[in-house]
Amino acid sequence: MSDFESVESMEYESEMFEIDTDTDSDLEDETLNPGPWFPVLNTEEFYMPEMQEFRGNRFGPVDIRPDDKPHEIFLSMLTDPENVENNVVDVLVKETNRYAEHRISMGNLKPRSRLHMWRRVCNEEMKAFLELLLLMGIIQKPTLASYWETQDKLWLRRTPSFRSVMARDRFLAILSNLHANNNQTALPRDHQQYDPMYNVRLVIDVCNTAFRKNYRYSINVSLK
Repeated sequence: MSDFESVESMEYESEMFEIDTDTDSDLEDETLNPGPWFPVLNTEEFYMPEMQEFRGNRFGPVDIRPDDKPHEIFLSMLTDPENVENNVVDVLVKETNRYAEHRISMGNLKPRSRLHMWRRVCNEEMKAFLELLLLMGIIQKPTLASYWETQDKLWLRRTPSFRSVMARDRFLAILSNLHANNNQTALPRDHQQYDPMYNVRLVIDVCNTAFRKNYRYSINVSLK
């Protein structure tokens, strides 16, 4: 340990000792003022509703088959079972294509913009894109481009599965145009009916419907 580190350590320990010793003396000298006491609940007005007995005997995912794969179960949670066309993936496909085509129609693209080579996103490609996004949450790297690197000397850090699923430029092109609602119909902030969640409102509505119909709750539910 260097002299500087030794001095710094001694000063830190001295400060901690002073904090500990001062605490006891301060408590002895100070007079505690509890302040006015008031009840948290007004017992005359508070009413506790009678809890109904939980009678559910089945809980968990609905209509899951033994041979269903994990990604199929995941996608089912993003789909209204009574209307399969009402699903998150289709919303993202429609609005991402709409936004990209709108940007192209504006005609002010930079010379090296990826939109010059844009092609419409399909349902299966959007699923692959979402799967890569989820995988990035498990395999963490410093940059997006590093997931497609081939020159990394440490082969353990390479992720060839990303390249096999989707080209880097295609992934970045989808990411830069990813949308979940129509920007052109968004209301201004000063409008009476302005919705601060408008950009993701369609996804929220689909998910709320899908979660409610695809999963039965148990007696113990944790809300975060």
